[in-house]
Amino acid sequence: MANPKISLITCTYFRPDLLRRTIQSVQKQSMEDYEHLIISDHCPFAEFVYSEFSDDKRIKFIKNSQPHIYNLGACSFNIGIENSKSKYISYVLDDDILYENHLEEHVNGLKNSNNSWFHSNFDNIEFNEPNNTVKNIVSLDYKTICDMALKLRERDGFRPMSFDVGALCHRQNINLRWTPQSKMAGGWEDTVFMSKLGVDQKDKIYTTIKVNWGGIHRKTTKGLNETYFDKLMKKVKVNSDSYGGYELIEDPLVYPEFKNTLYG
Repeated sequence: MANPKISLITCTYFRPDLLRRTIQSVQKQSMEDYEHLIISDHCPFAEFVYSEFSDDKRIKFIKNSQPHIYNLGACSFNIGIENSKSKYISYVLDDDILYENHLEEHVNGLKNSNNSWFHSNFDNIEFNEPNNTVKNIVSLDYKTICDMALKLRERDGFRPMSFDVGALCHRQNINLRWTPQSKMAGGWEDTVFMSKLGVDQKDKIYTTIKVNWGGIHRKTTKGLNETYFDKLMKKVKVNSDSYGGYELIEDPLVYPEFKNTLYG
């Protein structure tokens, strides 16, 4: 596909089970003319997950070849922007789920926007202790996830000032790139990027489900819950010559019994 209508970027790091489900949700898009750029930020598992979908030529796998620095996706997003083949850029995080209208609404939103960006609305799923685990997330099917999200939408109502990169799209030719967390004086990467982009409103159309499970606060376990992290680390061995510093020694899916849970 030489010039797809839109490029979708996913950054991924140490989340093979979650990444697989995100890719599945992308493949369900109503708009089929897209490219999905999966950017591995020194992740020893991502390429294996990609290999299961390599027959889908819309999916592209790219490794961050620069030395690893602490960031929350910024490095990968910049690589995705630079390698995109369309004039529109959209995002999905590797633990979130897309509604089928995500890319279609983003393309239409950008076409009809006077801005260089478009922000759709998004639903939330909350996984509170002790349920904020990878296993609990990947064990849920799509209908259950949607039902949970709709209940929270009814409870909380419309949130006009709540923004998230997973609901953002923008034109490819913007003169702006992401700043990694380790190079900022303060603030979150996505908040800083969207502020510089000028994002100040969002459309009423819902296109994605954000999974709020607190992973970002678990630095000692690479953003994962402890049980999942321990099981995942048994699938690698330390090897300074390997990508990311680890060598994969077996299938990285910790919960293979849930491989097809999302859509049955």
